Amino acid sequence: MAGFCGFTGSIENADSVLSAMTQRIRHRGPDCEKMYGNTSASIGFCGLGQGETDDGGAGFYQQSNLTIATDGDSSAALLANLYSIYGRNMPLYVQGSFAFVIHDTEANQVFAARDLFGAKPLYYHITEHGNLVFASEMKALLSYPGFVPTINERALEQYLTFQYSVLPETFFAGVYKLPPGHFLAFQDGRLEICSYDTLEFNPVNYEHFQAVADIESAVQRAASTAKAEPASVNTGAFLSSGVDSSFIAACFAPSKSFTVGFANGDYSEVEYAKGLSEHLGLPHYAKIISAEEYFDCLPNAIYHMDEPLADPAAIAFYFACQLAGQHVKAAYSGEGPDEFFGGYAIYREPLDLGRIAFVPMPIRRVVSKLLSLLPFSVKGMGYLIRAGQTVEERFVGNAKIFSQSERQSILKRHSSAPIADITLPLYTKAAHMDDVTKMQYIDIHLWMPGNILHQADRMSMAFSLAVKTPYLTRDIVDIALRLPTKLRVSRTDAKIAFRAVALKHLPEAVARKKKLGFPVPIRVWLREDKFYNIVKDHFVSDTAERFFHIDKLLRLLEHHKAGRVDNSRKIWTVFIFLIWHKRFFDDDF
Repeated sequence: MAGFCGFTGSIENADSVLSAMTQRIRHRGPDCEKMYGNTSASIGFCGLGQGETDDGGAGFYQQSNLTIATDGDSSAALLANLYSIYGRNMPLYVQGSFAFVIHDTEANQVFAARDLFGAKPLYYHITEHGNLVFASEMKALLSYPGFVPTINERALEQYLTFQYSVLPETFFAGVYKLPPGHFLAFQDGRLEICSYDTLEFNPVNYEHFQAVADIESAVQRAASTAKAEPASVNTGAFLSSGVDSSFIAACFAPSKSFTVGFANGDYSEVEYAKGLSEHLGLPHYAKIISAEEYFDCLPNAIYHMDEPLADPAAIAFYFACQLAGQHVKAAYSGEGPDEFFGGYAIYREPLDLGRIAFVPMPIRRVVSKLLSLLPFSVKGMGYLIRAGQTVEERFVGNAKIFSQSERQSILKRHSSAPIADITLPLYTKAAHMDDVTKMQYIDIHLWMPGNILHQADRMSMAFSLAVKTPYLTRDIVDIALRLPTKLRVSRTDAKIAFRAVALKHLPEAVARKKKLGFPVPIRVWLREDKFYNIVKDHFVSDTAERFFHIDKLLRLLEHHKAGRVDNSRKIWTVFIFLIWHKRFFDDDF
C-alpha cells in the first residue's frame, strides 16, 4: 500500500512543496519515497514494503513518457503496460483495490482512477490558476501554496444525517473525491471525470447448491492467490465473532489474529475470537480498550480520517490497527459480504413489513403520519410508522442519525437540501429492483465506500498497515450480484448462501452467530460525568456557537444523561464534527 500526491503546472519551489505534501502522508508508506517533477507536473510517492525483499517501491514506475504512482494491489509497471495497450479504458483491466495517477508527457495529460468499490482514496482540487492538485489524503493539500482550507457547510448538513461525508465535494470547499469506478483526465487545463464501470445487481435463477458451490470456489481461488504472495507468511487477520472475518481466518491461513473489545461483556468479541483462534491454531492478540483511551485518541484518529466520520466502530478499528501494526505489516479484513450478500438485519425489514401488506397503502400512510406526530413512543409504533413509508422514504443507508427537520432545527444555517438529493439518483437506477435489493444498492454505493472502506483505509494507514480485503474481488462480487433475493435474505435470516458456505469451514455456532457489528459503549459513557463533561465543553465552544443552536445541543445531551432517551448517536455525530473542526482549523500542525 502507498500514498501519492502532486500537482500540474510549474510553481515556485516545486520540489520543496512536493516534499512537504508527501511528508503529510508519509504514514501511508514510510519504507520508500520517490519524487518526480518537470514544468508540466510533479508527483510524490511513499510506499509500504510488505516482505523481506519488498522495499515498497513497486508502486512507482517511470517508462519513457510515463510516470506512474499507485496505491493498492497492482504494481505501477503493470499499470504502465495496461495504459500503453488500452489507454483510458485500462481501469477496466485492473483488479482489486487501487487508486493511481499517470503523467503522460507525450499527451500532456494527467490520468487517474479509483477502484470500483472505493477502497482506495483519491482527492483533487483545481486551483485559482487552473492547476490540478491531487493526493491520496486531503491533508496533503494543506502544504500546497495558496490552499486555504474553508469548510463546506453543505457537507456538514448531509453528514448530520448520514454520519459520514456523502457529497462529491468534501468538507473542504473546492476539494472533491473521485467517485469509485471513475477516472479523471486533466489535459490542456480541462478536467474530465468519467465512469468506467458500475456495480449492478443482475439476479439469475440460481439454485441454492450451485450458488454455494460457486461462492466457495471463488473464495478458495482468492485464498490460493493470497497464499501464493511472498508476504503472506506474515499477514495477520482481524477477527471478530462474525462470520466474515472468521471465514477469512479459516481459509486464508493468516499468521496471527487480532481483536479489540471493551470491558463491558456486551461490547466485546474477544472471547469468541480467542476461542476460534484456538480452534484454528492461530496465535491471538487482543486488547481491551478503556473509555479514557478511546476519548484520548479521538483528535489523532480523526486527523487521519481527513473528514468527520461518526461511526464509533471506526475508532475501535483504529485500536485494532494499532495492535496489528505492532506484529505484522499487513492484515486481512472482512469488508464486503454484508453489503453484497445481504448481511445486515435491516435488509429483512421489507419482508417483515410484508405482514401488513393487506392493508392498503393510503391507510397505512395516514396511520404512519398520525403516529409520527405523537410525543411518546410505545412498542410497535415504529413498525406501523415504517409500514406507511416507501423504502425510498425510510432508508438512506445503515445509519440515519438526524432527520431533515431535526438537522435544520439544530443548525444555524442550512440550505434545506433534501436527503433525497443523495439517495434519489440511486433509487431511480434501482427502480426495477425489489426493496431488499434497493437497500443493498444504496449501501454498496454510499455506505460501503463512504463509511466502511473509508475507515478501513485511514485507520490502517495511520499505522502503516496494509489492509487486504479479499472479498472485494470481481470474481466473488459478481456471484453476489447474480444471487436472487431469496439466497441473500429471508424474514428470519441474512446472508443465506454465504453462511451456507461458511458452515462448511467453521463451527456451526460461529457460522450462524448473529452479527454484533463492533459495538462501542458510547451510550453508557455519555451518561458518566467525566465524558458527559468532555462533550459538554465542546457543545458550548465558540465553534459550536458558530454552527449550531447550543441550547438544542445541550438539550440532546441532558435528555440522554437523564436516561429519558438514547441520543448517543446524535450527540456523537456533532461531537466528532467539533473535534474534526478543532483539529484542522484551530490546532497547529
